[in-house]
Amino acid sequence: MPSLIIRVSWIMCGFFGLFILLLLTFVLVPPFIGFANEDVLAHFAAYFITTLWFLMVCLSRKERYLVVISLLILGIISEILQPLSPYHIFDWRDVMANMSGVLLAAFVPTSRAQKVLRIC
Repeated sequence: MPSLIIRVSWIMCGFFGLFILLLLTFVLVPPFIGFANEDVLAHFAAYFITTLWFLMVCLSRKERYLVVISLLILGIISEILQPLSPYHIFDWRDVMANMSGVLLAAFVPTSRAQKVLRIC
């Protein structure tokens, strides 16, 4: 029972993170550090962390595929919709960074972290 509560809590925190990610996609975000292509790095990091977060609770290969495919689609669609916001424009580099973050996270082994989540 405690592992189910932790799993559900983990997933709910992940959806909150997705909400924040999408919110930041459509609002004005000031530059963080001030170096070239920091936006691309931010896209990569956001999708890498989000993908890893959800993969931690995947119990089957089918769930892993669903998470990866869903976040790949989200990364593309959110970038396509960005021109609807007055603060952003479509940028292929951002799409590639989103996809790279998701795909790299898909190859990170998560089995040890999954064991920790199941033990709790």
